[in-house]
Order: sequence, then C-alpha cells, then structure tokens
Amino acid sequence: MSEELLNSVQEMIKKETWTRATISNYTKNNLIELASFVEKAKELNCLPDLKAISDEQLLHTNDSIAALYISGMTTLHLGSLDNSHLVALVDIFKKNHKETLVVYLCQSILDIDPTHKFALRTLIGYYKAENDERLWPTCEQLVKVDFEEADITKLLAEHYDQEGDGESAVLYYKKALLRYVSAKNISGIKEVWTKLIAVIPEEIDFFLMVQRKIAKSISDIKSILLMQELYQYYKDTKKWNTAIDILKLILSIDAKDQWARREIIECYRGKYENHSHLDEYIRSSNLTANFRNVFEAINDFEKHIAFDKGHFVFHRTWGVGKIESVSSDTIVIKFGKKTGTKEMSLEIAISALQPLDKQHIWVLKATAKNRHYLFFIEFSNNFLIFIIS
Repeated sequence: MSEELLNSVQEMIKKETWTRATISNYTKNNLIELASFVEKAKELNCLPDLKAISDEQLLHTNDSIAALYISGMTTLHLGSLDNSHLVALVDIFKKNHKETLVVYLCQSILDIDPTHKFALRTLIGYYKAENDERLWPTCEQLVKVDFEEADITKLLAEHYDQEGDGESAVLYYKKALLRYVSAKNISGIKEVWTKLIAVIPEEIDFFLMVQRKIAKSISDIKSILLMQELYQYYKDTKKWNTAIDILKLILSIDAKDQWARREIIECYRGKYENHSHLDEYIRSSNLTANFRNVFEAINDFEKHIAFDKGHFVFHRTWGVGKIESVSSDTIVIKFGKKTGTKEMSLEIAISALQPLDKQHIWVLKATAKNRHYLFFIEFSNNFLIFIIS
C-alpha cells in the first residue's frame, strides 16, 4: 500500500512543470490534495520515504511546488527544525501574489505546530497589512513562544493601550522593555521606559530591577540617564525619600555627577524645609563643596539633620526620648520619668543616639496611654498580627 502511494507521488512530482501559468492557476484545493498525500503517508508510517522522494526531485527542480510542500510538511511532522522548504514555498507564493495560499499554508503549519515562529510571523505581516482582527491573538501567540521578540510585544502593548485595557498594556510594555534590554536596543529601551514612567511611576522596584540589568549588560552610565527621568517624577510630586534614594544611586555610579549633587541638596531643602538648622547643616557638612567626597558629606548632613526639636531618639540605656531643643552645639532630650532630661553635645549625640521616626514602634509604645496599637507584619503572603499595649 505504501509503495503504491510513493509511486503515485513520485509520478505526480515528475510531471509537474513549474511556470508562471502553473502558479497562477494554483488554488487551495491543490494544497489540500498535496496534504492528503502527506496524511496518507503518516497513516502508513512512510513519511521518511515520502520526504526522500521530494528531496530527490528538489535536487533537480528546486522550485517544484509539490516537492517543496511535501518535503516541508513531512519535515514538520517528523519534528525537524529545518523549515527551509516551507520558507521557499511561501516566498514563491508571495512573489506571485498568492496571499490566500500563503495564509492557508501558514495556518496548516500551525495546525501541526502552534509554536512555529515563521508561520506566526508571516501571518502577522499579512493580518497587519489587511487590518485583520486575527492580528492580535496571533501576536499574542508569537510573544508566548518567542521570548526575544520585542517589537511585536510593544505593538501589543500599544494596541491594548488604545483599547483602554491598561492592565494588559502595562504587562506587555514591561515584557517589551525587558526584551529590549536583553537585545541591548537603546532606542527601544528609552521609548518604553518613558511610556512606563507615564503610567506606573510608583512601581519603583520594577524600574530599579531594570536599571540593574541595563547597568550590568549595557552601560551603567546609560542607566543613570534613565533614572534621571524617573527621578523627575518623584521630585515633582515631592516624594523626597525616593527622589533622594535615586540620586544616591546615581552618585554611587558617578560620584562626580554635579547635577545629582545639586539636585540632592534641593531635595534635602524640600524634605527638611521646616528644620530650624537646615542651612547650617548644609553648610557645615560641605554638601555644596565639590572638594569633599559626596557620600561623606551626605552622611555628615543626615546625621546632623536627624536632630531637631520635636524629633524622637533612642539611647541604649535611657530608652526613647524627645528632643526639647537644639542649639549650635548642644542638644537637650527629655526621656522617661526615671531618666528625666539630659543635655549633651551634638557631636556626642550623633554617636550615642539613634534617630526614630514618629511612627516607629518604640515611639508609639513609649507615648501610648492606655491605648492598643495593631501592627501587621507580612510574612510569606500571610499576615501575622501583633498587639502592643
């Protein structure tokens, strides 16, 4: 039975004469007929023999449509990664404006192998040109199987953005950004980075993760330029802590970055605008003086600025205290009833006291009067509850 099939196919292929007239008369029915030979060979377990006949013909006539189809489809069924004959056949159909056959052939390929990148890309090109609604699910299918594809991932993001599906748009913009980073495509990175800043600027951890990847695989200086753009959002919205952290990151890469040094002073002025000794500590720490190491200046400033009237501190022996007053070199702190009020030099205070935020658990406990505070600590996606009185 298989020998009869093979002989029939061999005779058919030999008789085929490829001309422009032949291709112009080719229809989907012709491809369906060729597909039936392949399916029959699969049933009879003689796909390798059928492929051998087609390959032999292609040695003599490399543009035989029947031989290209049969060889390409049997190769696909046999699990080989060689799709050169299918590519050649699609090229013939394209050059002769047989788009219907191109679409049918690619869909037939995907029926056998839904992850076939060439067929997916070919269909995407056709659907895009024809404004066919099947474009978007096909793009999604390609993005799922081709982890390096960035441009079509961005195209999907833009599509969902226009459709008003913000969640899907962000998902694909993120994927596109990471793929552009892997490809070291600077222009693609810049475009998508800017877009994401506009829609999810608060997702600082994501941007920091991407920055690390860019610094490692492309250039730490280029990562600085991107972080400057993100920084502007946090400065404009007066989210000083994050803005300062970004500037510290930039300075850790380039300690001589004068722009970042000027900006961090501006952020400190914004964060501590009500501090009674702000200008004095900026001056004394030499933040504005380029001759001093920037991180030494920052460390000096932050130690001093933490102490101001009304701020809370912690001493290992005396516990939690509240600053009553700060002069040029003396600080007065009121601790609990047992300890009372203590006075010390600012220099000693910097080394002996730990500044505390007013929402710190120690401060809340020390200032509580017959109140209970409920704190939630997240651990492995579950919540442990602590009640402190």
